[in-house]
Amino acid sequence: MEGIDLNSEISYKYASFRFFDPGEHHITRFCEDDVLLLVYKGVLNFSEDGVGYSVRSGEYHIQKSKSFQKGDIPSESPEYLYVHFSAVWSVTEPKLPKTGRFDPDFFLPKMRLLHESANSGQPLINQTALFLDILCQLRSREKKLTLAESVAEYLSQNFPSHISLTQLSEKYHFSKSHIINAFRRAYGVTPMEYLNRFRLRRARLMLELTTDTAESIGLQCGFGDYSLFYKAFRAETGVSPAAWRKNRSGFDGSAQL
Repeated sequence: MEGIDLNSEISYKYASFRFFDPGEHHITRFCEDDVLLLVYKGVLNFSEDGVGYSVRSGEYHIQKSKSFQKGDIPSESPEYLYVHFSAVWSVTEPKLPKTGRFDPDFFLPKMRLLHESANSGQPLINQTALFLDILCQLRSREKKLTLAESVAEYLSQNFPSHISLTQLSEKYHFSKSHIINAFRRAYGVTPMEYLNRFRLRRARLMLELTTDTAESIGLQCGFGDYSLFYKAFRAETGVSPAAWRKNRSGFDGSAQL
């Protein structure tokens, strides 16, 4: 995985906490900076150069400079620290990977110190020292994902695409049965059941908060055929996508939000 080169210069710029309102979207932009996102509550949804990401509590993500970022779907009331900086990117060690996990209980005091330092006019050298400390701690305390966690992360980031157990077996170099058993022990369901529930959860959110047609939403959420989406949605909720939208948002899809 690509990440920031820890043997090259890293230039800190500024940092602050960010809190989303319910249903708020990530900003659409070309960002000139690299941006570290440390999410400690909720889920931040966005795409980066067309690749979708859902950054959950206890996860970090580094947005690459000059990438096109867009809030294709609403986020789920995330709270996070963002840090603008510039760095060199590399696929070789030593590097801090583009995505990873962190312990909010350990990092929140450090995050608050950086936020307070950046927003109280303290010297840039003080802010830079706090930021570099966070990067060092992310690197040294990086949590390695279990097989089940890695599969869950892959499913949540690639849910619009066709995914099969055969593909998972080839990607992770384990048998289908081993992946199913490891995943069920961790999450109580199979990978395909998890994927289906994730897609339907995303579809319900889009039905409530967008004016896209049900057919379009089904395709965007990874259902290759509308009849499959309709059957799965009705089995999960007891109602059709159109009825869900009407009951939850009070419009039939023709109105503008």
